[in-house]
Amino acid sequence: MEAQLETARRSGSPSREFLPLSPGPRTPAAVWALVPLKDFSLAKTRLADTLDAGARQGLALAMARDVVRALTRACTVSRVVMVSDIPGLPGLIGLESVDCFDTGEARGLNEDLSRAAAWAQTQGAGHVLIAHADLPHLTAAGIDRFVATTMPGSQRLRVAASKEGSGTNLLLAPLPLPLPLVFGSHSLPRFLQGAATAGLRIEVRHDPALARDIDETQDLSALMADYRRGYLAGRATAAWLQSTPDSSP
Repeated sequence: MEAQLETARRSGSPSREFLPLSPGPRTPAAVWALVPLKDFSLAKTRLADTLDAGARQGLALAMARDVVRALTRACTVSRVVMVSDIPGLPGLIGLESVDCFDTGEARGLNEDLSRAAAWAQTQGAGHVLIAHADLPHLTAAGIDRFVATTMPGSQRLRVAASKEGSGTNLLLAPLPLPLPLVFGSHSLPRFLQGAATAGLRIEVRHDPALARDIDETQDLSALMADYRRGYLAGRATAAWLQSTPDSSP
Protein backbone atom coordinates (compact mmCIF):
# COMPACT_ATOMS: atom_id res chain seq x y z
CA MET A 1 0.00 0.00 0.00
CA GLU A 2 2.78 2.44 0.93
CA ALA A 3 4.55 1.71 -2.39
CA GLN A 4 1.36 2.50 -4.33
CA LEU A 5 0.94 5.81 -2.54
CA GLU A 6 4.57 6.78 -3.08
CA THR A 7 4.37 5.97 -6.78
CA ALA A 8 1.25 8.10 -7.09
CA ARG A 9 2.90 11.00 -5.28
CA ARG A 10 5.94 10.89 -7.57
CA SER A 11 3.83 10.72 -10.71
CA GLY A 12 1.39 13.41 -9.59
CA SER A 13 1.47 16.82 -11.19
CA PRO A 14 2.61 19.65 -8.93
CA SER A 15 0.04 21.90 -10.60
CA ARG A 16 -2.86 23.06 -8.44
CA GLU A 17 -5.30 23.43 -11.32
CA PHE A 18 -8.66 21.87 -11.98
CA LEU A 19 -8.09 18.91 -14.26
CA PRO A 20 -11.01 17.87 -16.52
CA LEU A 21 -9.79 14.58 -18.00
CA SER A 22 -12.60 13.79 -20.39
CA PRO A 23 -15.35 15.66 -22.22
CA GLY A 24 -18.86 15.40 -20.84
CA PRO A 25 -22.38 16.61 -21.53
CA ARG A 26 -23.21 20.22 -20.77
CA THR A 27 -26.96 20.03 -20.28
CA PRO A 28 -28.94 21.62 -17.43
CA ALA A 29 -30.10 18.17 -16.28
CA ALA A 30 -26.57 16.75 -15.95
CA VAL A 31 -25.83 15.13 -12.59
CA TRP A 32 -22.19 15.22 -11.59
CA ALA A 33 -20.93 13.05 -8.75
CA LEU A 34 -18.46 14.57 -6.27
CA VAL A 35 -16.41 12.17 -4.13
CA PRO A 36 -14.32 13.80 -1.39
CA LEU A 37 -11.09 11.94 -0.62
CA LYS A 38 -8.55 12.89 2.02
CA ASP A 39 -5.03 11.57 2.51
CA PHE A 40 -5.45 7.82 2.94
CA SER A 41 -2.88 7.85 5.74
CA LEU A 42 -5.42 9.84 7.79
CA ALA A 43 -8.39 7.63 6.96
CA LYS A 44 -10.42 5.44 9.31
CA THR A 45 -8.62 6.40 12.50
CA ARG A 46 -11.55 5.06 14.55
CA LEU A 47 -10.45 1.58 13.45
CA ALA A 48 -6.99 2.01 14.96
CA ASP A 49 -7.73 -0.51 17.72
CA THR A 50 -8.44 -3.14 15.07
CA LEU A 51 -6.26 -2.27 12.07
CA ASP A 52 -2.75 -0.86 11.78
CA ALA A 53 -2.10 2.21 9.65
CA GLY A 54 -1.24 0.26 6.50
CA ALA A 55 -4.37 -1.86 6.75
CA ARG A 56 -6.55 1.23 7.30
CA GLN A 57 -5.03 2.87 4.22
CA GLY A 58 -5.66 -0.28 2.18
CA LEU A 59 -9.28 -0.49 3.28
CA ALA A 60 -9.94 3.20 2.58
CA LEU A 61 -8.40 2.93 -0.89
CA ALA A 62 -10.34 -0.25 -1.72
CA MET A 63 -13.68 1.28 -0.69
CA ALA A 64 -12.91 4.47 -2.63
CA ARG A 65 -12.19 2.42 -5.74
CA ASP A 66 -15.51 0.63 -5.40
CA VAL A 67 -17.51 3.82 -4.84
CA VAL A 68 -15.93 5.62 -7.79
CA ARG A 69 -16.36 2.61 -10.06
CA ALA A 70 -20.05 2.28 -9.14
CA LEU A 71 -20.60 5.96 -9.90
CA THR A 72 -18.91 5.68 -13.31
CA ARG A 73 -21.27 2.83 -14.19
CA ALA A 74 -24.46 4.58 -13.09
CA CYS A 75 -26.65 5.66 -16.01
CA THR A 76 -27.91 8.74 -14.14
CA VAL A 77 -24.44 10.22 -13.50
CA SER A 78 -22.84 12.24 -16.29
CA ARG A 79 -19.38 12.72 -14.79
CA VAL A 80 -17.49 11.66 -11.68
CA VAL A 81 -15.18 14.13 -9.95
CA MET A 82 -12.87 13.24 -7.08
CA VAL A 83 -12.38 16.20 -4.72
CA SER A 84 -8.94 15.89 -3.19
CA ASP A 85 -5.36 17.12 -2.99
CA ILE A 86 -3.84 13.63 -3.38
CA PRO A 87 -1.36 13.68 -6.32
CA GLY A 88 -1.87 11.09 -9.04
CA LEU A 89 -5.26 10.12 -7.67
CA PRO A 90 -6.90 8.77 -10.87
CA GLY A 91 -4.01 6.35 -11.33
CA LEU A 92 -4.14 5.35 -7.69
CA ILE A 93 -7.87 4.65 -7.93
CA GLY A 94 -7.29 2.85 -11.22
CA LEU A 95 -9.76 4.85 -13.31
CA GLU A 96 -8.32 7.41 -15.70
CA SER A 97 -11.80 8.30 -17.03
CA VAL A 98 -12.76 10.30 -13.94
CA ASP A 99 -12.06 13.97 -13.23
CA CYS A 100 -10.19 15.58 -10.36
CA PHE A 101 -10.91 18.83 -8.58
CA ASP A 102 -7.60 19.56 -6.89
CA THR A 103 -8.38 21.32 -3.63
CA GLY A 104 -4.81 22.59 -3.24
CA GLU A 105 -4.53 23.57 0.37
CA ALA A 106 -7.61 21.88 1.75
CA ARG A 107 -9.95 24.27 3.58
CA GLY A 108 -12.19 21.66 5.15
CA LEU A 109 -14.65 19.17 3.74
CA ASN A 110 -17.63 21.49 3.33
CA GLU A 111 -15.71 24.38 1.79
CA ASP A 112 -13.81 22.10 -0.58
CA LEU A 113 -17.05 20.46 -1.74
CA SER A 114 -18.75 23.85 -2.13
CA ARG A 115 -15.91 25.06 -4.34
CA ALA A 116 -16.03 21.88 -6.38
CA ALA A 117 -19.80 22.21 -6.83
CA ALA A 118 -19.43 25.81 -8.02
CA TRP A 119 -16.77 24.72 -10.49
CA ALA A 120 -18.95 21.84 -11.73
CA GLN A 121 -21.73 24.31 -12.43
CA THR A 122 -19.40 26.37 -14.64
CA GLN A 123 -18.64 23.19 -16.58
CA GLY A 124 -22.29 22.37 -17.25
CA ALA A 125 -23.55 20.43 -14.23
CA GLY A 126 -27.17 20.96 -13.21
CA HIS A 127 -27.08 18.84 -10.05
CA VAL A 128 -24.38 17.36 -7.87
CA LEU A 129 -24.48 14.00 -6.16
CA ILE A 130 -22.06 14.10 -3.22
CA ALA A 131 -21.07 10.55 -2.27
CA HIS A 132 -18.75 9.56 0.54
CA ALA A 133 -16.06 7.04 -0.26
CA ASP A 134 -16.72 4.45 2.46
CA LEU A 135 -19.85 2.79 1.07
CA PRO A 136 -18.73 -0.70 -0.02
CA HIS A 137 -22.31 -1.85 -0.73
CA LEU A 138 -22.91 0.93 -3.25
CA THR A 139 -23.91 -0.22 -6.74
CA ALA A 140 -24.69 1.51 -10.01
CA ALA A 141 -28.29 0.29 -9.74
CA GLY A 142 -28.59 1.71 -6.22
CA ILE A 143 -27.25 5.05 -7.40
CA ASP A 144 -29.70 5.12 -10.30
CA ARG A 145 -32.61 4.41 -7.95
CA PHE A 146 -31.48 7.24 -5.71
CA VAL A 147 -31.01 9.78 -8.53
CA ALA A 148 -34.02 8.75 -10.64
CA THR A 149 -36.85 11.28 -11.15
CA THR A 150 -34.52 14.26 -10.75
CA MET A 151 -36.01 16.99 -12.92
CA PRO A 152 -34.20 19.95 -14.51
CA GLY A 153 -34.83 23.09 -12.51
CA SER A 154 -36.02 21.22 -9.42
CA GLN A 155 -34.93 22.75 -6.10
CA ARG A 156 -35.74 19.60 -4.11
CA LEU A 157 -32.86 17.99 -2.24
CA ARG A 158 -32.50 14.29 -1.55
CA VAL A 159 -30.31 12.60 1.06
CA ALA A 160 -29.45 9.03 1.98
CA ALA A 161 -29.28 8.59 5.72
CA SER A 162 -26.45 6.73 7.40
CA LYS A 163 -27.21 3.52 9.29
CA GLU A 164 -27.59 5.30 12.64
CA GLY A 165 -29.90 7.86 11.04
CA SER A 166 -27.98 11.01 11.92
CA GLY A 167 -25.37 11.11 9.16
CA THR A 168 -25.62 11.91 5.45
CA ASN A 169 -24.00 9.39 3.10
CA LEU A 170 -25.34 10.82 -0.17
CA LEU A 171 -26.67 14.25 -1.04
CA LEU A 172 -28.33 15.12 -4.33
CA ALA A 173 -28.72 18.87 -4.78
CA PRO A 174 -29.39 21.35 -7.58
CA LEU A 175 -26.87 23.97 -8.61
CA PRO A 176 -26.17 26.52 -7.42
CA LEU A 177 -26.33 24.86 -4.02
CA PRO A 178 -29.48 26.12 -2.29
CA LEU A 179 -28.11 25.37 1.20
CA PRO A 180 -24.72 25.53 2.90
CA LEU A 181 -23.07 22.13 3.20
CA VAL A 182 -22.90 20.87 6.78
CA PHE A 183 -21.27 17.43 6.50
CA GLY A 184 -19.83 16.21 9.77
CA SER A 185 -21.23 14.94 13.04
CA HIS A 186 -25.05 14.74 13.02
CA SER A 187 -25.24 16.34 9.59
CA LEU A 188 -28.69 15.02 8.66
CA PRO A 189 -30.68 16.95 11.29
CA ARG A 190 -28.67 20.04 10.40
CA PHE A 191 -29.49 19.62 6.71
CA LEU A 192 -33.16 19.18 7.61
CA GLN A 193 -33.14 22.27 9.80
CA GLY A 194 -31.44 24.32 7.11
CA ALA A 195 -33.97 23.21 4.52
CA ALA A 196 -36.88 24.01 6.81
CA THR A 197 -35.50 27.48 7.51
CA ALA A 198 -35.03 28.14 3.79
CA GLY A 199 -38.46 26.77 2.90
CA LEU A 200 -36.99 23.96 0.80
CA ARG A 201 -38.12 20.36 0.49
CA ILE A 202 -35.66 17.63 1.36
CA GLU A 203 -36.38 13.95 0.84
CA VAL A 204 -34.72 11.40 3.13
CA ARG A 205 -34.06 7.90 1.85
CA HIS A 206 -33.40 4.99 4.21
CA ASP A 207 -31.78 2.37 1.98
CA PRO A 208 -29.58 -0.30 3.63
CA ALA A 209 -27.25 -0.42 0.62
CA LEU A 210 -26.67 3.34 0.89
CA ALA A 211 -26.63 3.53 4.67
CA ARG A 212 -23.84 1.14 5.57
CA ASP A 213 -20.67 3.18 5.86
CA ILE A 214 -17.58 1.85 7.62
CA ASP A 215 -16.44 3.86 10.64
CA GLU A 216 -16.40 1.70 13.76
CA THR A 217 -15.12 -1.74 14.70
CA GLN A 218 -18.63 -3.20 14.60
CA ASP A 219 -19.02 -1.89 11.04
CA LEU A 220 -15.91 -3.80 10.03
CA SER A 221 -17.23 -6.96 11.70
CA ALA A 222 -20.51 -6.63 9.77
CA LEU A 223 -18.58 -6.03 6.54
CA MET A 224 -16.56 -9.21 7.04
CA ALA A 225 -19.77 -11.15 7.77
CA ASP A 226 -21.32 -9.84 4.56
CA TYR A 227 -18.21 -10.85 2.63
CA ARG A 228 -18.29 -14.38 4.04
CA ARG A 229 -21.94 -14.71 3.00
CA GLY A 230 -21.15 -13.44 -0.48
CA TYR A 231 -23.11 -10.23 0.07
CA LEU A 232 -20.67 -7.50 -0.87
CA ALA A 233 -20.93 -5.42 -4.03
CA GLY A 234 -17.47 -3.86 -3.89
CA ARG A 235 -14.91 -6.09 -5.58
CA ALA A 236 -11.89 -4.11 -4.41
CA THR A 237 -13.15 -4.21 -0.83
CA ALA A 238 -13.79 -7.95 -1.11
CA ALA A 239 -10.26 -8.47 -2.43
CA TRP A 240 -8.87 -6.46 0.49
CA LEU A 241 -10.85 -8.55 2.98
CA GLN A 242 -9.66 -11.76 1.34
CA SER A 243 -6.02 -10.69 1.52
CA THR A 244 -6.29 -9.36 5.08
CA PRO A 245 -7.52 -12.25 7.25
CA ASP A 246 -6.67 -10.39 10.44
CA SER A 247 -9.17 -7.64 9.54
CA SER A 248 -11.96 -9.49 11.32
CA PRO A 249 -12.18 -8.14 14.89
